[in-house]
Amino acid sequence: MKQAVRSYAQVLYDLHVPAEDIEKTKAVLLENPNLQTVLENPLVSIQVKKHLIDKVFPEKIRNFLKVACSRQRASLLSDIIKTYKEYADKENGVLRADLYYVTAPDQAQSEQIETFLQKKFHVQKVILQKKEDKSLIGGFLLQADGIEYDFSLRGRFLKLKQNLIRR
Repeated sequence: MKQAVRSYAQVLYDLHVPAEDIEKTKAVLLENPNLQTVLENPLVSIQVKKHLIDKVFPEKIRNFLKVACSRQRASLLSDIIKTYKEYADKENGVLRADLYYVTAPDQAQSEQIETFLQKKFHVQKVILQKKEDKSLIGGFLLQADGIEYDFSLRGRFLKLKQNLIRR
């Protein structure tokens, strides 16, 4: 299934469907779980599904949705959209990263982190999602592209504990 999701996401990207249409589609699916159920249901005819798609979704994504439904891939739509975003980011030189902190970084610190990530991952732009996490005790934790940089006090305590246990 992962390969199917990647393939559909790449096709969606190659179709040049406007990002706002994809976001609107995602919102419609989230706001209407019954609609998602109907699109996934093999007992509902493809004609009914196509009619619903024409009534509810933005025009430029309709054909893609109709093909996904006719091939019984409607259950993958949320994963396809998520993977599409990741694929589009990669193609456009964008990296999304999460920064967990106890004390919010100032503008200069945020810029330093973004510059570090740009150089490390060879990207043009970094979108840094900042989230407060008091359990870190101090410092910060940075996650980007499956890699974690732990500069938190909690992380240092855990590392010290592991080193002491090994002795």
